[in-house]
Amino acid sequence: MTDQNALHQAIPELNNSNYLQWKIQTQAYLMEMHLVDCLTTNPETPLPDAAQQNELLKRQERKAGILIGIMVMLNCQRFLNVVNEGNPYNIWRTLARHSTSKADDNQGRIFLKFLALKHFDTLDQFIPDITQHIGKIALVGIMIGSPGDIKEDLIAEIIVRKLNENYFNTLEFLQNQCPLTISKVIDYLK
Repeated sequence: MTDQNALHQAIPELNNSNYLQWKIQTQAYLMEMHLVDCLTTNPETPLPDAAQQNELLKRQERKAGILIGIMVMLNCQRFLNVVNEGNPYNIWRTLARHSTSKADDNQGRIFLKFLALKHFDTLDQFIPDITQHIGKIALVGIMIGSPGDIKEDLIAEIIVRKLNENYFNTLEFLQNQCPLTISKVIDYLK
């Protein structure tokens, strides 16, 4: 039971910038609780026996309650409605659709956060943040590369420009690399 409590406590509060981390931790917790099937199976087909149907509904409500408990966050109510209230599968789908939305406003918000990212004191902090932001960009459907929405060399150049003046030699070296790619930049910084 302590493993389950530790997993539950490891789940971060869901916000606009940590969906992937939250999703992985939530899935791990639900696997430990043997409830992960509620995310992939939609039991909307009624069972012939009323007692079995009632038992199924009780299990679904329990799973939905656990999922809602994990969703502790601001505006949690916007993901719950009359249609999905007791159905953890539909709640999960609604949440995933929102967090991975390819809508222009969501793509813009994620890309602006990438642009606003500042270089930290150490590369040990900077590289994981850059990698995470690039993952989020891909998650919302922005394609990097050719063909794609944004050329890879542009993203690589943005990353290089985020380096502070302490990395002047690195900056000079990377700017002379043609073609400049994201993997080249990250590999060199490591």
